[in-house]
Amino acid sequence: MISKSTFSERMTAFIIDFIILSCITIIPIVGCIVVMLIIGFEAGWTEDEFYYIMPMVIFLTLLISMTTLVLVKDIKNGQSKGKKIMKIAIRNLSNQNQVPTKARLILRNITLIFWPIE
Repeated sequence: MISKSTFSERMTAFIIDFIILSCITIIPIVGCIVVMLIIGFEAGWTEDEFYYIMPMVIFLTLLISMTTLVLVKDIKNGQSKGKKIMKIAIRNLSNQNQVPTKARLILRNITLIFWPIE
């Protein structure tokens, strides 16, 4: 039987995951900014239009990419990168050797969007 992880192990894994997800989220934001600059210059946008549109685009890109990454972070073997580093995993309560279904893992992560505590 697999022993339960401690609170400090889970929090360390959460912090590692947050750092990794933040770094990964930068990629779509930078890509979005480059695309917006190219579109804006070709369309002849003024500086005011850039200042108006760019924050909304960055916010939406951040929201969509971070939400997607948070929802699917534990899909592989019930472990995110942080959990893998800390050598912990998500298991079924009834059978400690079994990984929950992908749907259950995603449902579990929905709560992280509203209140980020594992």
